[in-house]
Amino acid sequence: RAGLSSMAVALVLDTTGSMRADGKIVSLRRETVKFIDDMAVASADAEIKVGIVPFDHHVNVGTANRHEGWVDVAKNGGSWHGCVGSRPAPYTFRDTAPNSRFEGLLGVSCSNAITPLTDDWGSLKTHIESLSAKGATYAAGGVMWGLRILSNDEPFEEAKSLDNPARIMVVMADGDNTRTNDLANGNAGNWSGNRMAADENTDAACAEAKAKGVPIYAIAFGKTISKRGQAVLRNC
Repeated sequence: RAGLSSMAVALVLDTTGSMRADGKIVSLRRETVKFIDDMAVASADAEIKVGIVPFDHHVNVGTANRHEGWVDVAKNGGSWHGCVGSRPAPYTFRDTAPNSRFEGLLGVSCSNAITPLTDDWGSLKTHIESLSAKGATYAAGGVMWGLRILSNDEPFEEAKSLDNPARIMVVMADGDNTRTNDLANGNAGNWSGNRMAADENTDAACAEAKAKGVPIYAIAFGKTISKRGQAVLRNC
């Protein structure tokens, strides 16, 4: 918009297994690359950075962060591929400094790793073109990590370099939530199939983003998303 000096954009992208159907993952890659090209052109007039948060029923924060103080990865019990679980209350749906660390989920595979905010347009497009589709759906995790990469605070602090940026989130998804966290039973992983709880958690994550002044643009892909799933995205 006119007068905008800087902007931070989080692209929260559904990379679950259902995205393989009807060419949806191909469409997502194509349209997101176009968006990156548009941002590259716009960056001639404003400082713009874009980050990418692929999600399935987990989010991948990147194995390079294994020894950071905000993640807790057990030394024994299996390999860690970058997937993290949900933090316990009251931090589950808060964009705050990680007073409680994120549990690294051992022996679990998940989507491509997060790309923090950057203006390396070529790198962003390479990441997008590498996205594959697998796994179940927990949108709340994607939204929360989208908010975290827009924050000035840990775990990702790249937004600090921008001068009071407009912060925007774009969520692209093709289906209903099928997983949620099971924190009540001490399980940080998103293994429970309670879809109602997953929708409520997504509402809570979106409410946190809006409370932080981050508008969310939600785009529903394909014909498989139910009216309920559409309502969850619309409420965001």
